Amino acid sequence: NKETKDLLTKNYMGAGKWKLESKVKGANDQLFINPAATNDGITVDVEYKTSQYPVAIKSTLTPTAVKKTTVTYTDKAYGKFEVATDCKFDAPEFSYETIFKGVSITEKITKKASEALVAYAPIPALTVGAAINYAFESKAIKSTLGARYSCKECGIVANATTNDFKAFTAGAIYNVDVKGTKGQVATQVDYSKAAGAKIAFGGETGCQFIKGNSLRFRVDTDKKFTAAYIAKLKTWTAALTIHQNLKFGATFTLQ
Repeated sequence: NKETKDLLTKNYMGAGKWKLESKVKGANDQLFINPAATNDGITVDVEYKTSQYPVAIKSTLTPTAVKKTTVTYTDKAYGKFEVATDCKFDAPEFSYETIFKGVSITEKITKKASEALVAYAPIPALTVGAAINYAFESKAIKSTLGARYSCKECGIVANATTNDFKAFTAGAIYNVDVKGTKGQVATQVDYSKAAGAKIAFGGETGCQFIKGNSLRFRVDTDKKFTAAYIAKLKTWTAALTIHQNLKFGATFTLQ
């Protein structure tokens, strides 16, 4: 459930951490350079997509090396092919995505493992899926089963997944309207025999004073409370995070 995960994790920054980034997108046949700076250093994403061929190239650079380069080829009939590697070719990745007779199929192969995923929607509101991961070195096989339910009329999206029937995750996000102010609330429960149950609850609401801005909060079973104020400017998004220890984090994104 991407919606639940985004509401509980996105736009939050760690205590004492900051990030300044660019995520500019545009027309084909143009080179886009998106730098990012954090406490830990600087990276630069260089992207180029042609209009003549369905090919896109993206490289992530650091001051000392080419961290990762990804080449994507998309064919309307056969699906999307993607190859990624670092500059030393130590960690190549191959992936393929397609839809065949309503079934979404994804295959990914890395140096360490191979993973296959299938998903199908028997009815418009329900999607079910399964994934198998095979580790080459240990020969271990791991499985994942999941289901996602989305009801536009009632404003709810719910999901449930299990990994090898040893770990379970269930989550839901719900649209709310309080006196004309729209918002969302979300909760997620993670359970395993080793770690027990962990619950996270969060929400987002629009700012009463500045239209377009919003306030998010999150609390979990470890009694950790986090809040974020998200300001939408003309071409920038600024997010200020405050933690329960009164330490701050911040992100500034150019879009």
